[in-house]
Amino acid sequence: MLQEIHKLNAHIALIDVYRMNKQLLHQYLLFMLSDEKVAIILLKGKPDTVSGMVTGILKAASTLPLYFSIEVLTRLKVITVNNTDDTAKIDLALQRLNRERIWQKLFPWLALAITIVLCMAMYFFSKK
Repeated sequence: MLQEIHKLNAHIALIDVYRMNKQLLHQYLLFMLSDEKVAIILLKGKPDTVSGMVTGILKAASTLPLYFSIEVLTRLKVITVNNTDDTAKIDLALQRLNRERIWQKLFPWLALAITIVLCMAMYFFSKK
């Protein structure tokens, strides 16, 4: 499975990330983190292998949009139950995604406020 993740990241590095089918990548990552595969990883996975898988999936998930990344990362947390370093990596990525989500929500309101202030300034300065 680690080899599959390395192949996936090599393929993502070669193709144009803006044109690729992100929904298909999302489904593939969720397939790689299916219940059966997670059970095998938890039973027989070595810590180095699991750490490499987490790093590879984090790298692949970084090309996904916000709404796809959150689901993949929360599913990825299941396999890092025994490793606090990998859990910390995933938590950090989730915090970054949550900050980005909040910024995306607030950005239109910020742009609207700036526009209103500029319009009011142009109106009042045109009166003089």
